[in-house]
Amino acid sequence: MKKKIHFKVMYLMLTLLACIPQMQYAKSTKPKSTPGTAIFVMAQTDQTLIIKDKTFTVQMDGLRLDMHIPQFFNLYDSDFQKQLNRTLLKEAHQRKKEIIQTAKSYNKDLIQDGLTPIPFEYIETFSIIPSSYPNYTVELYKYQYSGGAHGLSELSYININQETNQIVKLEDLFKEQVDYISIINEFVHQEIERRRLNGEFFFTGSDGFQTISMNQPFFINKNGDLVIVFNVYEIAPYASGAIYITIPADKISPYFK
Repeated sequence: MKKKIHFKVMYLMLTLLACIPQMQYAKSTKPKSTPGTAIFVMAQTDQTLIIKDKTFTVQMDGLRLDMHIPQFFNLYDSDFQKQLNRTLLKEAHQRKKEIIQTAKSYNKDLIQDGLTPIPFEYIETFSIIPSSYPNYTVELYKYQYSGGAHGLSELSYININQETNQIVKLEDLFKEQVDYISIINEFVHQEIERRRLNGEFFFTGSDGFQTISMNQPFFINKNGDLVIVFNVYEIAPYASGAIYITIPADKISPYFK
């Protein structure tokens, strides 16, 4: 019976994380001015760009859901702004629907097996990461608990170039013909080895770091450094949390556009 419960919990964790899509937005090349914005209860500002909070909550037997979705205002390109906000809300609604359905289905199976339902918990929040202009970064934090010793969390980032009003992917930072993946991998390997010598633990062998992905989470910090982010369990144990690898601006910027 214990094996059966453990399998269901692990399957659910993987399923919910898979339900979180990678966001991709079309780029706009025709800037235009944006009219005045409405008043919301919560707003975070940096220069002229404003972030407002759209909240979804669900409180029911076996599930507590609390989602805070960023909405952008005062972007220079109003069409890009509308598309971005619409996409963020659409994906949030889909995640909400899937989480409710999964929680109901899983607890139904537990009840049929004569077991106590698990109090599901799902949380989404966001925060602004101080970045060097023209970069503007919002960190998205997702957490879900579906049984077991602890929940699982995931970090992702929306990186916006405020001058071009475009979502910036990692590859967009680099000059053409630059093998940025190999360059970043070398920095990551060096940093892992340095930290390992200082007593930190990282997975090794086939479980250890191999290469960054095409959708690797990242942001540019206020010093202009490139920060590569690895989520829980990617390259280190759960206790290590998310791993941040900072590549100094003076070492990486020569490869930038």
